[in-house]
Amino acid sequence: MPRVAMWLIPLFDPSFVDDFWRDPERVKDHFLGFGIDNIRHFQMTTQQFVATTAYRTLGQIGLLFIDGRHTEEQASFDYEAFSKFVQPRGFVILHDSMIVRNDKVYGEENAYPMSVKNFVDKLKLDPSLQVVDFPFGHTGMTLLRKVDGEAGRNLHDWLDDGPNIKRA
Repeated sequence: MPRVAMWLIPLFDPSFVDDFWRDPERVKDHFLGFGIDNIRHFQMTTQQFVATTAYRTLGQIGLLFIDGRHTEEQASFDYEAFSKFVQPRGFVILHDSMIVRNDKVYGEENAYPMSVKNFVDKLKLDPSLQVVDFPFGHTGMTLLRKVDGEAGRNLHDWLDDGPNIKRA
């Protein structure tokens, strides 16, 4: 029987908008309700997390979901901070990535331009990435993965043996 590696899925949310993310048990139970037990939640921003020991020892991740402050600058920071950890055949999902408009998640008086789309447009110019937009919800999402040496390897071999890592 082929084995499928359980990927670690780190999750960051400082809980600026609602209190849901402040209760670790509630977060854990939420994902367990979907049968997902490999979420590791950090109640902090990416900028805070990259200064921690946990960041320096993160290791490979299989799914990176970027849905922070909806600006080109923050999406770029999140991507640069974590894309190097995405393992072969791993994925990056960027949320709120297909339109530019004012984001009012912090209230009308604190609206700011949602500009993740501008960052995604730059990623689409990179020939080392596969990038696909999905028009889900009001603002869309984008799926990407790196095209690398693993891309041509038989999927069944990859699942049986794991990523093709050169050993000494």
